[in-house]
Amino acid sequence: WMDRVPLSAKHRNYYMNEETVALSHALKALITLDSCCYDTIRRYITELDLEHDVFVKMDVVPYFGKINGWRDMDAIKLGIFIMLEEWCAGSGGSWLAPTMQGKIEGWMGGREFATFFIREVERYFSPDEASFNREAWNTNSVLSYLQECEMMNFRRPDGFDREVMAVIDEYIKPKPD
Repeated sequence: WMDRVPLSAKHRNYYMNEETVALSHALKALITLDSCCYDTIRRYITELDLEHDVFVKMDVVPYFGKINGWRDMDAIKLGIFIMLEEWCAGSGGSWLAPTMQGKIEGWMGGREFATFFIREVERYFSPDEASFNREAWNTNSVLSYLQECEMMNFRRPDGFDREVMAVIDEYIKPKPD
């Protein structure tokens, strides 16, 4: 259905709300029918300016998390992708949704997840990936942004979040020549 209604650069800049969203209602309906439609969700979000399409950010993405339940690592990859799209679009965003972080913690520790997260950030900025929102960012700038801001809120100072940040700190530390 997205091929029939291509989104162009001029459509990205509409301030969108529940009444004027591009195909967000159709995407939400698709999630109801197939909550594992990761590629379609990723493609749709790549075409939008998430700074302005607040309906996707405030309604569709939480709905996906509720329906899908962050059931597998592909869903977690999509969650990381959406988070990066929000940050790079300048629309803020937050660290992992508590429900997504709870699933991750059941599967792996903070250090293992940090390595996984960094790989996803690197993949996000790879030349094979193209996005409207990525022009001024790179892997280190995103990881530094995460490090410097208070997004993580350290829900448990000695737990998962702290382990993740230790690995990120090591990754972005200047390397000796």
